[in-house]
Amino acid sequence: MKQIIKTTFLLLTLLLPATSVAYDFEVDGIYYNINGNEATVTCKNYSNYDFFSDYSGDVTIPNTVTYEGSTYTVTCIGEGAFYGCIGLTSVTIPNSVTTISHAAFFNSGLTSVTIPNSVISIGKDAFSLCPMLTDVYIPNSVTTIGDLAFEGSYGLTSITIPNSVTSIGYGAFSGCSGLTSINIPNSVSFIGDAAFAICCLTNIVVENGNPKYDSRDNCNAIIETASNKLIAGCQSTVIPNSVTSIGRYAFDGCCGLTKVTIPNSVTCIDSYAFDYCDELNDVYCYIINPSIISMGSSVFSRSSSNYAGRTLHVPIGSLEAYQTDTKWSQYFSSIVEMDPVLAEYIELDKNSAVVNEGETLLLTATVLPDETTDKTVMWASSNPRVATVSSDGLVTALSVGCATITTSTLDGSNLSASCNVTVTSLSASECLSLSDVSVLHGDTIVIPVRMNNEETIMAFQTDIYLPDGFGLVTDEDDEFIITPSDRLTSDHVLMTNRTSDGAVRLVCYTPTAQVIDGNEGDLFYITVAVSDAAAAGDYVINLRNSRLTKSDYTEIRIPDAAGVINVQTYIPGDVNDSHTVTVTDIVITAQYIIELHPEPFIFDAADMNGDGEVTVTD
Repeated sequence: MKQIIKTTFLLLTLLLPATSVAYDFEVDGIYYNINGNEATVTCKNYSNYDFFSDYSGDVTIPNTVTYEGSTYTVTCIGEGAFYGCIGLTSVTIPNSVTTISHAAFFNSGLTSVTIPNSVISIGKDAFSLCPMLTDVYIPNSVTTIGDLAFEGSYGLTSITIPNSVTSIGYGAFSGCSGLTSINIPNSVSFIGDAAFAICCLTNIVVENGNPKYDSRDNCNAIIETASNKLIAGCQSTVIPNSVTSIGRYAFDGCCGLTKVTIPNSVTCIDSYAFDYCDELNDVYCYIINPSIISMGSSVFSRSSSNYAGRTLHVPIGSLEAYQTDTKWSQYFSSIVEMDPVLAEYIELDKNSAVVNEGETLLLTATVLPDETTDKTVMWASSNPRVATVSSDGLVTALSVGCATITTSTLDGSNLSASCNVTVTSLSASECLSLSDVSVLHGDTIVIPVRMNNEETIMAFQTDIYLPDGFGLVTDEDDEFIITPSDRLTSDHVLMTNRTSDGAVRLVCYTPTAQVIDGNEGDLFYITVAVSDAAAAGDYVINLRNSRLTKSDYTEIRIPDAAGVINVQTYIPGDVNDSHTVTVTDIVITAQYIIELHPEPFIFDAADMNGDGEVTVTD
């Protein structure tokens, strides 16, 4: 992009109307054009693409204006109305105005403006090249900030974009070098190219909840979420490793940008992305193969005065590829290989795990920073007879016992992380079980959970999975109603919490080492509510990830359990849907048979023999 400020006058010359237009009337030194019963503030006249206006000082625009006996509502500040009015210091805009048009205050001496709550659109070039403008209030009514609306108004030191704005046009704030921070509200769904080019921003934030853009990882940039394209950055931007493209004009004219790091996730850099960044001296590019990168024109400034002394730092082993790739080499006076970046941190996704004999567990190692030259790690098991680990972190449980799985960096940083793995046997004798039950939709039911444990145990846990439309009932303290049986002592604690996949995890323990004797019988009771909307049919409740802690403190995994909840939409014989069968149901059935049409009457509940008819036999 050639500097926006330098091209604005040319753009206006091309875009403004070519015909000579005079104002319709003048009242109190303000010129107006009329359209029906509405008036637009305009300039004194313009011809040959030149506006001429003689506004100066403080101007107050009225809500209405009367001329020759007719009253007009002032609804618009027209094209070029205050164009070039260097002597203008302030304008009071009435609440009747809804539109501020193209170049309305272009190149004026305006120092401050308060836009009323009636305005919904700020037009193209409306406040462009207003160097004295230091204070602007944009109300919550504005939805559109047009192309180049505030371009070149370098006196602006702050701007608040309200949550009503949905569109920010091309170059809207370009050249506003006084701005240091910008906040994009979650209402914005369109941002044009170069919206914040040629600025000195140090802080860029997209509000959480914006469906179109984000500032992930506090990166000080605007990223188009769906495409992972960075569309606007600043001198303090850290390009996240999830970014796959750098957009057109993203860092164009970004003052204060002396160094930039391009992660290896980037596959495309669009035209003028880093153009006119005169202070940019060092580019660190972690893309190993430069030939796979799509690059537009003038990505970096090619002026000899701009790239003299600019260095491109590339991964070890990639020097020749970059030197022979003109897409890159044309912009840099020197290309050098980076010094190796050693790992500074390593972690595993699990610190401990319980695995059954014969099962596997995949551990994942994360090495930071992202720029680490060599992220290769090795794996080792402290007890290969219990568990082994492959070169990619796959743990195989072989026999009951404990093993420590360790991963270590190989780049000389000597970092390591460990996971303690306990291998258990899947018990064939100890188990939980649920009875099949029936329930009317909209009702609650208490379901007993039984346990067969041949030996005494100290504690147990299980994850309860309910079908959609079912839920565990809670008490007034919002605690799940799970009741212990008499197999548990008063010292046993039942504790619940939600798991990440929506199950309810139940943990039973005792602070004083009370045991649960080996026995088979009810262990606890859960109270389940069935939705009114649940259709008739069978639904499965599951108990998974169940474990027992024995009296010697060893832990065993026990099989998953399941039970069926049969949901009925009526009780056979309950023809009036009272949820119980009484003599009243017999009377109502008799009334139906003799065609008295009782209400309510559930036909299927009355058809006791299932022959499709309700007769005295039923």
